[in-house]
Amino acid sequence: MSAWPDCSRRRVTDAINSIKTQAPTAKFVGEFAVKFVTGEIGKRISRATNAPTQPATSQTSPSPSVAPHEPSMTHSESISEIPDYDIMGARELVTRLNAVSIDTVRLVRDREKSGRNRATVISACDLIIDAR
Repeated sequence: MSAWPDCSRRRVTDAINSIKTQAPTAKFVGEFAVKFVTGEIGKRISRATNAPTQPATSQTSPSPSVAPHEPSMTHSESISEIPDYDIMGARELVTRLNAVSIDTVRLVRDREKSGRNRATVISACDLIIDAR
């Protein structure tokens, strides 16, 4: 007499057979997901690296995006046009930059450079400043 009753053996066999039939579908879904994500990452990297670039300048002259300016707000003031700026993630902040004044964009850039230093936010600010 075996250690497993027939009903348990049948359940194990059924489970193994079920796994064998589901494995190819799971493999297909996994491969698709990896290819899709890899493609999306490639597109985003391509877009980021194909962004308009500025001609190289000597190190003694500032680039147009960091030209001296006089913002109407100081660093000690809160950025009133962007509520919750201090707790906002970079992605959310970047999406709001086009809707605010150029002085606010400059203030955000200055605060990022002197504080959290998030490259995504600084780059977005530079692009907006150069475009306006």
